[in-house]
Amino acid sequence: MEVVCRNGAFQIRLNGQTTVEGRAPAPGSGFVMLQSGSGGIEFRRLENVVPDKDASARPPTAKKAGLKPESTPSNPKMAQYAKPADPDALARKKLWAAAADAYEALLEKEPGRLGALAGLKLALLYAATGNRAAHTAHCRAMFDASKTRRKPGDGGRPAKAWAAFPDAMDQGLQSLAVEGAAYATQASTSPGFPWFSLTRAMVEYRRGNNEAVLKWLNKPLRNQDPALKAAALLKL
Repeated sequence: MEVVCRNGAFQIRLNGQTTVEGRAPAPGSGFVMLQSGSGGIEFRRLENVVPDKDASARPPTAKKAGLKPESTPSNPKMAQYAKPADPDALARKKLWAAAADAYEALLEKEPGRLGALAGLKLALLYAATGNRAAHTAHCRAMFDASKTRRKPGDGGRPAKAWAAFPDAMDQGLQSLAVEGAAYATQASTSPGFPWFSLTRAMVEYRRGNNEAVLKWLNKPLRNQDPALKAAALLKL
């Protein structure tokens, strides 16, 4: 396998055949990384060759291709961090802890997203990893960030975040979760009402109020969305 990088263009050849090529990668500089899709791997011989200066042998540069080349980080060792990790991609691979770290970095950079979907996803990741202390602190921060409510989700998201952890009623945030879920289900004409109704059912389930659970599952169970219906059936 040959990996050739010149002037913002790259090409990978396997047994003499080009398999991948492109221009203007991001980040524009850094380390060469080799990995195996699954299982162990051994490399027999590695060679690093500095490209010659013969311009005629070089692939078209990013500038000639009409693309804007990526800037080079001032510290080469930081090049690997130039592009933030994709937390959703990590979560899809079931790398819960790594995904949580990526979302923590995202929210530190963009704190305004704490009360939005990013905040909810981080709470779910804390629940998946069993990190009760982090989950509790994060839920409290979500409720604080959602004190000024304008939309049903402002109450529903922190309530769902709280209910995601088993034995969540021990966290001392129960009253806030009930209040948030109640706010989310005030407008029964909202298009997202069935989902907020499911959140209300989740909160009541954590409280051990089974009669209320059945009441709030009524609309999700009659909905045509298979994902919503499946989630409601799980509560039964």
